[in-house]
This record gives sequence, structure tokens and C-alpha cells, in this order.
Amino acid sequence: MLMFDREQLRSFAQAAFVRRMRDVLHALSPAAELAEGDLDKEIAAQLKTARGYGFESERDCARWVLCAWCMGRDFDRKIASLAEQLKREDVTPAYKALVLELMLRSVFSALAGRSRAVP
Repeated sequence: MLMFDREQLRSFAQAAFVRRMRDVLHALSPAAELAEGDLDKEIAAQLKTARGYGFESERDCARWVLCAWCMGRDFDRKIASLAEQLKREDVTPAYKALVLELMLRSVFSALAGRSRAVP
């Protein structure tokens, strides 16, 4: 009988997550600057950073990757108010992920309200 250990299952899950996020990011930005292999490495690096902040669920990690894609890979350090939220120990990672989602939605809402026609 074929048996997988916990680390193998985690590896499979991470590879599947990276593949799905790559597909999402390519759909958002088909002319992405990063080659596919580099994009996979960047997603994996952001996943590792998200886990460092305590994010565990796929949804919360996906929020993190999307924020990094839209606001830059070091958004968690460049945006002071967000850096403060992420340092807090009195709130859960799920709350912090919700903060990320609300911030990203706010950015898109602000952009939508001030969109300009592109020639």
C-alpha cells in the first residue's frame, strides 16, 4: 500500500496552491513580467512569508499573494499601518487576513472611482 507522510502531503498541497495562484495571476495580468518558473518561486516565497505571519488557510494565503502581486512584494513592510497590524499579537491571523482583503478592496474601489480612459 502506498503511504504518504505529512511532509509529502504538505509539498503536494503547496505545489497545487502555487499552480492555482499562478493561473489566477496570469489571468489578472497575462503579460506578467516574470517567467513561469520565476513566478512559481515568487508565489512560494510569498507563501512562506504569509506562513511566517501565522496564515495557514489557503484563502488567507491567497489574500497575501494577491496583495503582494498588486502592491509589491514587500508591501507588509512599506505600508506602516499594515506593518503595525501584522505585528499585533492580540488578533488572530484570520483577522489580519481580513484586514488585507479590506485594504485591497479599498485600493480597487478608489481606483475604480478615479479611473481614466487609456488611449
